[in-house]
Amino acid sequence: MKIFSSKIIRGASVVIETADVRDIGRLAEMYRSVNINKSNYKLRFDPKNKQNFRNSGGIFNALSETDIAKILSDDDSCILTAKHNGKIIGLLWFSQSDPSFLNSGFNDENAINFRDVVVAGAGNLKRISHLLLYEAITISELSGYERSLSEIYKVMYYDDGYRNDIGMLNERSFNSALSAGGRLIGELSPKIVSICSDLKIGVLSQVLVFEHKAAIKIIREKIGELYDEEIY
Repeated sequence: MKIFSSKIIRGASVVIETADVRDIGRLAEMYRSVNINKSNYKLRFDPKNKQNFRNSGGIFNALSETDIAKILSDDDSCILTAKHNGKIIGLLWFSQSDPSFLNSGFNDENAINFRDVVVAGAGNLKRISHLLLYEAITISELSGYERSLSEIYKVMYYDDGYRNDIGMLNERSFNSALSAGGRLIGELSPKIVSICSDLKIGVLSQVLVFEHKAAIKIIREKIGELYDEEIY
């Protein structure tokens, strides 16, 4: 039995709702649009590039159509979408469990887990990630969860045959989380993400917690009364 609401709407300009099978193609397209892979990693990890991982974020090993279909059929998970003029411009995947936190000091059965937030093709629309977080927290509170956990990557190095130390935090996601009421509570153990057989990424994940009652107030101040306010 799903614990999540089937549909939530906020505002006249953007519709926030749960994804279904009709959305799979567009969701996979969004993941691919922000994927860091063998063809673009040098630019994305270049400190001088304005579109690098620090400024623009990114996803490693983007979810495929098959992966997304599996998530949508899983009672443990929910994917929220933000749609503008019928087109998905943002997504937030959250779940009751997250393998990243298993066997760590942060595992909390009473917390929901924010897995991915992707905003792509939003143009001049602002605060899409905040809208998604607001709805995810609202749903989670109604389901009895008092807090949420989030993992944000800091890329320590990449190894493509030669180790390159960079120490680059996904500041875009990190700062967005802080502005939505997230609070840094520590780091996970270092791990290696394999992009392909000859490209490995060393990651030190930052762990943030959202205390729902406090976060709701903070986000609501930022997004305003969305029934009345344009969010451009």
